[in-house]
Amino acid sequence: MFRYNTVVGDLPSLAYAMRLNTEGSNPPNDDIFFENNIWSDPTGTMGAENPSRPNDFSDTPPGETIDYLLDNNLYWNGGATIPSSSAELVNYTDDLRRTVADPRLRDPVAIVLPRYLPSANRFADGAATIREVFVNLVELYAATDPASPAIDAAVGPSPASDILGNPRPVGTGADLGAWELQSAAPTFSLDVTRSGTGAGSVASVPSGVSCGEDCSHGYADGTSVTLTATPVLGARFSGWSGDCSGTDVCVLSMTVDRSVDANFTNVDFRTLTVATSGGGTGMIVSELPGIQCGSECSESYPHNTVVTLTAIPTNGATFVEWTGACGDSDVCIVTMTDDVSAEARFIAAEIHGDRVTVENLSSGQALTAPVVATHARTMWLYRPRRASTEIQALAENGDSAPLLTWLGEDACVAEIATGTTGPLVPGSDPGGTLLGSSTNIIIGADPGAEFLSLASMVVCTNDGFTGLNRVRLPTRSVRVYFPGVSDAGTEINTEDFADLVPACQSLLGFASADVGTIVSSPALAEGAPILSHSGVSGGADLIPSAHGWVDPIVRITVTPLRAGARKFRARLNGSQVVVQDANGNNAFVVTDAEGTLSLRLRRGDMEFQYKLVVSSIVDVTEAHIRSGLPNVNGPIVATLYGPADPDGSFAGRLARGKLTEADLSGPYAGDLDGFLAALGNGELYVSVHTSANPGGEIGGRIGAR
Repeated sequence: MFRYNTVVGDLPSLAYAMRLNTEGSNPPNDDIFFENNIWSDPTGTMGAENPSRPNDFSDTPPGETIDYLLDNNLYWNGGATIPSSSAELVNYTDDLRRTVADPRLRDPVAIVLPRYLPSANRFADGAATIREVFVNLVELYAATDPASPAIDAAVGPSPASDILGNPRPVGTGADLGAWELQSAAPTFSLDVTRSGTGAGSVASVPSGVSCGEDCSHGYADGTSVTLTATPVLGARFSGWSGDCSGTDVCVLSMTVDRSVDANFTNVDFRTLTVATSGGGTGMIVSELPGIQCGSECSESYPHNTVVTLTAIPTNGATFVEWTGACGDSDVCIVTMTDDVSAEARFIAAEIHGDRVTVENLSSGQALTAPVVATHARTMWLYRPRRASTEIQALAENGDSAPLLTWLGEDACVAEIATGTTGPLVPGSDPGGTLLGSSTNIIIGADPGAEFLSLASMVVCTNDGFTGLNRVRLPTRSVRVYFPGVSDAGTEINTEDFADLVPACQSLLGFASADVGTIVSSPALAEGAPILSHSGVSGGADLIPSAHGWVDPIVRITVTPLRAGARKFRARLNGSQVVVQDANGNNAFVVTDAEGTLSLRLRRGDMEFQYKLVVSSIVDVTEAHIRSGLPNVNGPIVATLYGPADPDGSFAGRLARGKLTEADLSGPYAGDLDGFLAALGNGELYVSVHTSANPGGEIGGRIGAR
């Protein structure tokens, strides 16, 4: 049995923590028992051998020991991994109750070998007897400090004394190793309480108190403990009582038991409300948590809290100024002495180009993300005679990559853009995809680009597509187009799910055993010219009532964007009014009524003069300028006419007058600059309402002239 020993030192080459072998004809080792020992190599070289062999914890050849047990020993290799080897019988991992930790032995500095000096009649370390030499070596190598994990950690019976003859055990149990600590430093208790109407926590350095949860801890005699009180949001720390006072950190010397109380009180809250204004977009963010919004939001802060707000423009907008509690500064700093509000004003970025809005008007067809290009007069997206391979890839497989590559290589093409919202589904979204039915695409202006083309696959067809082929870009007002569906003439119209793209089923809420394909089939090649599509016949999987359509299948609105323009115009008709049919699909108003609106900036850029002319309209009730893109019914910005009682049929000038910042409302209330920027960016439209169509009978996007 090997127990209550301390094996410590630098274990160099060919040395081990232990060695068990059989010499000569001796019988194998049996019933070897290691318990409550300490093995420590502070250099981290335990069991180091020559470079050609790995480190080993032990030298224990299998077959030379029959039975052994490691139990409740402490192992330390200076923080390095304790070596083990499958080639050896004994490894430290065999100890199921092992402790791997620093035993905190005393640092053996200034070691003097126990050499006797006859001339001095003493040993070299100053000892007069061999007993004193032994005690010195034990205290240098084997003595543990009071914080050692070896203290009171032994199991089972212990000898009555340690290696120096001192009694053991001392405390709740014997110590591991050869040394028994005779007396630990006294400890004193620190008790923390909290009081008051507020909430908070108290923490200590060194650790021990975390109150909250652990509000008492014992510290060794003479320990210096620092306590810090932290109130929760909505409370403040009022001060210490007991063995500390004041509101700063509490520093205690633990020479006796001590107790302190931390007092927290509630504080009043004040509400900060922020909002954005102007024609641009932006975010308001607070340095403290709470405010992060792009329209209007609020947050409550404790009384007298200092809150710093920052205005961050988005989408190319420009921050102009703060109003309200912030005053005239780039950064808003508010002291919460009362409920306050602040507003950040942004103006829209100047845009030069055109906005192309594509809206799916069908009830049972999806469209791929449109490809849009502006180009010179000499280029055509496709010729009626026969579809190109690029149009074939789009119309059959929804693959726009070949078309984009071809457009990018054509010197006649000025700009290329694609819809970023994914497929456009019907407004009723029969497949439950949560996708939109429209998309807005901004394409840059170019002096040499006078024409525009657009293409999109009609998904649940063999080779159907829709779009625009070489139409002139508008220069004086908004243009609206209603194209139908074309048949590319490249694939036979089988209407079989197996021959259609897989998205046909998922986008429209159908499912079958046929997965579909995104590869053209030579067996279905048709070789016909591009013609108007005949629609869904219902001969296979497609159902006319579900997948059919009535042309036009899309509404395409092209809005010129002209930053800095001073003259604006809108053409009004029913086709530009945003309505939904009974099933929630996009539609438009059928009416003979039409009209025009002209706007001009005058009088030192301080007012707009306007004139609204209509014809063939009955019972007009009101007319407005509203904010919103072509697929959105937006808020009123300015009232041009009404409200008025219905007065029969009318043709002529419905309204004429001027608009100043005092006449503006909604998002541009008091903001003439923002209103002008929105006009230049094509973000405003005019609507005329009647008793028959209270949601609007005719409307038109306002564009620069």
